[in-house]
Amino acid sequence: METDKRILDLNKFIKILFETKELFFFALFIILSITVLYSLSLKNIYRADALLVPTSGSSSSSSSSNETASQLASLAGISIGQGNSASDKGTQALKILESRDFIINFLKDYDLVHIIYDEKSWNSSKKVLNVSSDYDEKKGTWIRNQPSEMQTFREFTGNHLKVVHDVDSGFISISVEHLSPIHANLILKNIIIGINDHMREIDLDYSNNAIEYLTAQLRLTNVSEVRNVFSNVIEDQIQTKMLANISDEYILRTIDPPRVPDRKFKPRRSAILAVTFALTFFSFIFLSLILFIQNKKMHFKIFPPRINILSSDQD
Repeated sequence: METDKRILDLNKFIKILFETKELFFFALFIILSITVLYSLSLKNIYRADALLVPTSGSSSSSSSSNETASQLASLAGISIGQGNSASDKGTQALKILESRDFIINFLKDYDLVHIIYDEKSWNSSKKVLNVSSDYDEKKGTWIRNQPSEMQTFREFTGNHLKVVHDVDSGFISISVEHLSPIHANLILKNIIIGINDHMREIDLDYSNNAIEYLTAQLRLTNVSEVRNVFSNVIEDQIQTKMLANISDEYILRTIDPPRVPDRKFKPRRSAILAVTFALTFFSFIFLSLILFIQNKKMHFKIFPPRINILSSDQD
């Protein structure tokens, strides 16, 4: 009896679904229409990406700095451990790459603030990026609503720049998303150039200052041990300068260079429609089930089960 009752309830539930199928298809049509309009209103975003790896020069420069610190500390009788990951130039470059100071100066130096913050649309046929009326492209000035440095930084790091570092393999993936595939590629190329130039400038400044200071100190001392240490440190700094000037890719070497993307990265409109359809379908099933259960409860309250008084008296 219990099995028959369950089958009967299931048949009733399926019957209810068939009876309300017109309502379901009407609601589905409305929801999918709204979803289509919404997905079409979303702007196409293109992603340019590149795969990089820290150069051997970065590790050599790092170990050279460690040796320098160790040699100078030994004069004072202090022992310094080497191989600290915090001093690795590749890791430093990534931290600097995502820093506020580097990003803000990078966007200013390459005149990218309006391209990042004020982008409006991309004309694929003319290959032209349109910006809003807040920025005068001819004069290169903001008419109104000029973003602050922190607003630009948050916009770029939150919606455009993505950096992923695989610690195990050492590979670094950097990508830039933008309305314009051409600008996405151009910005990424400039970022790679910019971080290498920035790290080169830091190390060259440090090496030049160190060589100048140590050369002056070398003339003032006659202690052979001190002179040997100073000479070794100067040699290390000369090596750093040599490595910095050998290649444009001083810290990060490109394995897979960025290219102009030929396909949009997002939005995935077909996926949006598929998810919307699935959610609508299961929501309809769920609501129908809730209503079916509520109707059963109401029916039970209005028509309670009958009690066979005669059979109970006979017992």
